[in-house]
Amino acid sequence: MHSFDNRVALWDEGQIALNQIKVYSLQLPELFFTEAGKKKIIVTLTFTPETRATRGDSYLGNRMAFHLFHSVKPQILREKYGIIANDVETIDVPDDLKPFEIDFFPGANTRKVGCHQKAWKLYQREPKNRPATPVSLVLLNLNQWIMDDTRMQDYCISVVFEHEKEIKLYNAIRTNIKTKIRVK
Repeated sequence: MHSFDNRVALWDEGQIALNQIKVYSLQLPELFFTEAGKKKIIVTLTFTPETRATRGDSYLGNRMAFHLFHSVKPQILREKYGIIANDVETIDVPDDLKPFEIDFFPGANTRKVGCHQKAWKLYQREPKNRPATPVSLVLLNLNQWIMDDTRMQDYCISVVFEHEKEIKLYNAIRTNIKTKIRVK
């Protein structure tokens, strides 16, 4: 994966416990949406779940999913999703967060059945409800039938922000990320 002035690729390789969420947040520069031109956001998630061919109800031992939100603080997302119960098979986006969700193609229901998920959002013109910062990615890991509650799931997630114009998106995001690291 490569970044350019007008294309930024961010990724994380990590682990997540069963029935847990992680929230990644970024102060996306306003110029990504205010500058005229086509814009694209691509999210890719891969993970290696336990599998069992004899399971009729679910081949995958756990399912992972992601949702991207704008204009909502990460702490609010953590509170809204809360703690995931052991018997939950799916988690829908809370109703009060739906107006802030960035809708991808393919949709969440199509993506969640696989362990390699890729989705994108293409803005060909100015959006009616222009997204604002922060832009936050919610990653969910739902247990299907794994008995070991301490099992950690390895995953890799990437997000690409791309603009057709030669804007200085990379430097703006890089500066923001470096500032956050220094402040901590």
